[in-house]
Amino acid sequence: MSPFCRNLLCFAIVLPFSCIAKEESLSLCLNRLAQHHDLPLVYDHSKLADVYVDCELSTDDSIENAFAHWLTPLGLRWRQTEVGLVIDTVEPLQRQNEQATQATIEEVTVVADPVRNGSIQRFQHNYQQAAEYARKNKQNAVGEQASLVGAMLTQLPAENLAEALQVVPGVSVTRDRGEALNINAMGLGAEYQMVLLNGRRVANTENVRNSNQYGQQFRFDTLSSGLFSNVSVYKTSDARLPLGGIGANIDLKSTRPLEFEHSAMNIGLDVAALEGDRNFQPNISMSANTMSADRAVAGVFKVSYENRLQRQYQFESWHWGENQGATIDYHWPSLPDSTLVPTDGLALTIENEDRTRTSGLAEMSWQLNDHVQLDGLWFHSNTDFAFDEHRLAINPQSAYGQAAVDESSGQIKQLSFSNVDAKTSREESQLNYTNQTTQLTATLDMKAWQFSPFFSHSAATSITKKPISRVHVKLAPGNALVEFQGSAINRFQFSHSLGLVESYNQISQMRKRLTEVRNRVDEWGLDSRWQATEQARAWWVELGFLHSKQRHQYQRQDVSLSTSSLNALPSLDGRWLEPLPEAFDAKFISNTPYWLIPKRDLFQLFDIALPFSDKTESDLLNSYEVSFESIESYFTSNWHYAELEWQVGARYSDTRSAALGTRIGDSGGLRADEQEQRYVKWLPSVNVKWQASAHWQWRSTYSWALNRPNYSDMNPKLHVNSGGLPYAEQGNPALKPVLGKSYTLSLTHSAEATDIQVLVFQHEIDDFIVEDVTTLDYQGQSFSVLQKNNSGQGHITGLTSSIEWQLPALTQVWRQNRLSANVTQLVEADVYTEFNERFNLEGVSDWMGNVRFLTGNEVWQFAFNLNYRSAFLEHRDRSNNADIWVDAFTSLDLGLLWHLSPRFSVRFDVFNTTNQVLRRLAVADHASSLMKVEEFGRRFMVGLEFSL
Repeated sequence: MSPFCRNLLCFAIVLPFSCIAKEESLSLCLNRLAQHHDLPLVYDHSKLADVYVDCELSTDDSIENAFAHWLTPLGLRWRQTEVGLVIDTVEPLQRQNEQATQATIEEVTVVADPVRNGSIQRFQHNYQQAAEYARKNKQNAVGEQASLVGAMLTQLPAENLAEALQVVPGVSVTRDRGEALNINAMGLGAEYQMVLLNGRRVANTENVRNSNQYGQQFRFDTLSSGLFSNVSVYKTSDARLPLGGIGANIDLKSTRPLEFEHSAMNIGLDVAALEGDRNFQPNISMSANTMSADRAVAGVFKVSYENRLQRQYQFESWHWGENQGATIDYHWPSLPDSTLVPTDGLALTIENEDRTRTSGLAEMSWQLNDHVQLDGLWFHSNTDFAFDEHRLAINPQSAYGQAAVDESSGQIKQLSFSNVDAKTSREESQLNYTNQTTQLTATLDMKAWQFSPFFSHSAATSITKKPISRVHVKLAPGNALVEFQGSAINRFQFSHSLGLVESYNQISQMRKRLTEVRNRVDEWGLDSRWQATEQARAWWVELGFLHSKQRHQYQRQDVSLSTSSLNALPSLDGRWLEPLPEAFDAKFISNTPYWLIPKRDLFQLFDIALPFSDKTESDLLNSYEVSFESIESYFTSNWHYAELEWQVGARYSDTRSAALGTRIGDSGGLRADEQEQRYVKWLPSVNVKWQASAHWQWRSTYSWALNRPNYSDMNPKLHVNSGGLPYAEQGNPALKPVLGKSYTLSLTHSAEATDIQVLVFQHEIDDFIVEDVTTLDYQGQSFSVLQKNNSGQGHITGLTSSIEWQLPALTQVWRQNRLSANVTQLVEADVYTEFNERFNLEGVSDWMGNVRFLTGNEVWQFAFNLNYRSAFLEHRDRSNNADIWVDAFTSLDLGLLWHLSPRFSVRFDVFNTTNQVLRRLAVADHASSLMKVEEFGRRFMVGLEFSL
């Protein structure tokens, strides 16, 4: 046969990307492939040295094509893991043109250059290599997926896992007390994201400090950034993942013990402090892995302890509304009807937080034989919060005041009061958030088939360790002045000295609250996979079954000292009050008073009994239970032919939900209420990837996903607003899940040192949950009642552009330079109701972006992380109040890392370098006003890390 015919036959039958059939050692071919793609390959070099394959490749060949041709005919398989691409056997090796051997491949080392000391060390301690590995993972994925690996989670400033995720294009965070709390992704807020642990649902912790409830929104302030070594962000729904995330699925992946090369231990010691504060907080972390001599049993153990002291200065108000809709106490006859006026308190607040977070993770793996492996995981997170809040508040009643308006903006610029109704208060609380998850998985390999039965139990508890105590002290009559200047507070002053006990009148409230929230998820099921390869075509099919039970219990109880008991208390003197431990010192206000606050633990100090007894009507209305039980199954098929790869699947869900609570009956009394419902859905997903050339990739996806309602929205409660404008909130246990239909289209250009991607996404959301307004007569007063239902339609369209660029070396000192940047614009993020109303989607910004730059060499590295979010609607108000908007915010974190030796490094981080204040605005159709200002301060951290 002529060379031309031989080449043509090889192209048509054997490998589309090969034109010359050249036999070389498979080990040599794998090394060459690893160098070309800069990826680690894990295999036994000695047992592949005598195996020969047709090796020559063109530059546009994918790893999948090469492996499909080289490995499958030899009874070998490959799988992508945290440490690299692991190659092992499905059946004994067969040499081409020779008899079969009985050799068994072992996972022993990473042969591919430039790895020298094991791949796990490579990813944990070298940001450049970890980022490159994540880039290759993204290129190989069929759908829209991103991952953070090893040093990407640990070597840049991040106070928790959510802050590390900001580098992912399309992801932003919502902050609380200066730290990231929730994440938003793909144009949707935190309630539309699903957080998983190894592909299984995990229980959520819940806010227990005040009445705000997050429900389905996962709280990331209980997770440190270094606890997990691999995080995958699925931006499109995957039939293999549990339902629950229309926006994104964030899968936290534990480290597989058998994927380590050798036993090792890493220890980190950090010290952190706020700017200008001499209180230093210690942080300690340790990770270790070990394995048996025969590498059949291995374990990974991680533990971390973190202490965080935070002081936050705030100007805050709670409700604003148009003057024409204000009640008589807050209506200003001299002001135009459209002017926004405060309908509740105006206050200065100092919030002191002392948080201790302890986390632990243990995972064991046992390779019983070539076909069976057992894996077990235990994860525990325990977070204690201690808050000490000091507040000076004014009740802005119009009968005692005068108002001045800025004629150019129509905003109130000054409020002055005589005989002002004001108070000083102190709130103390000790809260605990605990999450414990146990997972068991067995893997059975039977040549082409793989079966994995699993069990997962996750429980989260959120409680008040001690009752939240609130003490309010009324100020003596006097004058007060509040002066606004644009988006800042110019003055918050009183005519009399608040540093004197004589300036205070009497204790007006002593109150305690207990809250307990329990969330539990139990899941068991079976995953299976069948894989086949034929010449240039490869396909696999995955089938699975899942039974899931989720239960959420919320209990709250309040108790207050009666008016007669308050009047019977002794007269105020120095025994009851004390000076502020720290003066109010914020840059957003130029003139602040110094005031006294109630002493700590007044209940114990004066032996004031305030026991919790039977639940009140309010306690019963605010306590509830919600449960979901679902049976889910899925199938997914992946086909790969030449440059085209597509993944088609569907997930079936049969879910029963129940809501149990207390509501007001038709006759006015309370009655228990329990409602159940069932919904059945098929959720298809289609992902297509086309490798148009060596450098161009095109992806398109279409998928359906379900999002369950927030738990608190399903409580058949009635909550009446205690101050300001009269309105009430009522739950709806008949709420249905939200159905999202999502489309994406992306174009990616990949070169040796750069990745550039443009991604267009769209969500069409049916049964969108919106707020409706009805009327209720309660205790002789008429209230506007806000209740949520499924009468909305959501339309979200956005564009994300990103670049990953490994810049060339400038000098020997500046050898490693890497830039990651992304920006997301929402073209449309609107909700439509059946009454033809249109309004902005809550919780998402029109613009968001991230720039991460790292430079240095093998010895040192410097990095900065810049994040931006434009203004966004936080809460749409359907009563007479104005909507709440959060102003645009920019954060900048800096990090410097110095490797003093291969086993010892020093780092220095600065958080919130710009120290920008966070502002909330009250916004109506024709007016706006400053509602809240928060200042967090800079935070510094110095740390040591060493390996054993």
